[in-house]
Amino acid sequence: MLELPGLTNTGDTRRDIDTIRRYLARLVPQLEMELTAARQDGYQDAYNALSQELGSVNKNTTAGALAQHVLDKANPHGVTLAQLGYSADNLAPVELTPNGMTVRVGGKRGLQINVQDVTIELSQWHRVYQHGSAGEEQWQSLDPVCYADAELGGWEREIPLPFYAAATLAAPTDRDCWAGNLSGMTKDQAGTLRVYRLAETGEGAQTEVARTITARVIGLGVYGYGG
Repeated sequence: MLELPGLTNTGDTRRDIDTIRRYLARLVPQLEMELTAARQDGYQDAYNALSQELGSVNKNTTAGALAQHVLDKANPHGVTLAQLGYSADNLAPVELTPNGMTVRVGGKRGLQINVQDVTIELSQWHRVYQHGSAGEEQWQSLDPVCYADAELGGWEREIPLPFYAAATLAAPTDRDCWAGNLSGMTKDQAGTLRVYRLAETGEGAQTEVARTITARVIGLGVYGYGG
């Protein structure tokens, strides 16, 4: 293959230019020889044979070696993602917000994931009722379950095109409470969470019971696709 001396900078401009000229005078003919050899060896035939798995080629020829190298998908030069400009921060940058974080997977457009904690204060609970048996007009209580609806407020980072949201109760202290459905999510509002709890039964049961609960809300959507 090519056997040419390396070029060095001597500081003498005229001498360095003469060296470059001599370098090119040897380089160009050798390139022509190598290209001619590749054509004579049948590079295209070797490439087709390897790519279509039609047989083996002579790896000692210029064309055979070149075709094998071009088709080698095992990263023969050991190129890393970092050298190509990729990193975890570029692929999925994380932005910390006051009560959570936002992750964007993609470049100018992609998937956005919002995670944030919201502390909610609940006091007024409602009984869960169902209709009575056939022929009865009254509604019957499904004690011992009651519920309260909590507004979760705004997203700390707007989700341009939202399509899903869910919530769980993050604080383990209120073991008699659990999260229900989350509704009314928009690009800037997390929506309304229905929280259930075990209610007292019998005479004197209270529907006004104070609870301070932390809800962890997750919102999914996309960005970069227009309004």
